[in-house]
Amino acid sequence: MTNVVWRPSQSYVQGSNLKRLMDRHGIESFDDVLKRSIDDIEWYWKAVDEDLEFEWDRPYDLVMDQSRGIEWTTWFTGGAINITANCVDRHAKGARASKTALIWEGEDAASRSVTYSELAIEVNRLANALRSIGVGKGDAVGVYMPMSIEAVAAMFAVAKIGAIYLPIFSGFAPEAV
Repeated sequence: MTNVVWRPSQSYVQGSNLKRLMDRHGIESFDDVLKRSIDDIEWYWKAVDEDLEFEWDRPYDLVMDQSRGIEWTTWFTGGAINITANCVDRHAKGARASKTALIWEGEDAASRSVTYSELAIEVNRLANALRSIGVGKGDAVGVYMPMSIEAVAAMFAVAKIGAIYLPIFSGFAPEAV
């Protein structure tokens, strides 16, 4: 028997992305959407893409390609997408600009939050700094930072310029790094 540690309130459920997707497709219950997501994986992920209105730099040809076997499935084959454009930029210039994008909480109970527009400013500042020192598409960028808003901004900045983000766990001592 599994102990349920949290159940969402009815208002939380009503405002969720999953409920919106279910309503768009006339799906009545969580069990029904779960079954459909398992029985028709391609339909489900295409519906999620459309529901979340991802902005693709290049549209995909196939949602999933299992031609090399299920263990080597490729997703959204042929498509190109930038995570920063979808997670930061479009919200920073839209209706969510002044909404909270991130909340950081420290072990000492300190906390900080930034809006989408504030996050975009930090991401763009760092992306421009990386470009100014010659970092570009395909370059690997190791990021050695503690969990923080700045670490998230660094990840988005690296992705924005098409570089490869390589997180380095800040709990490691210098010798381990």
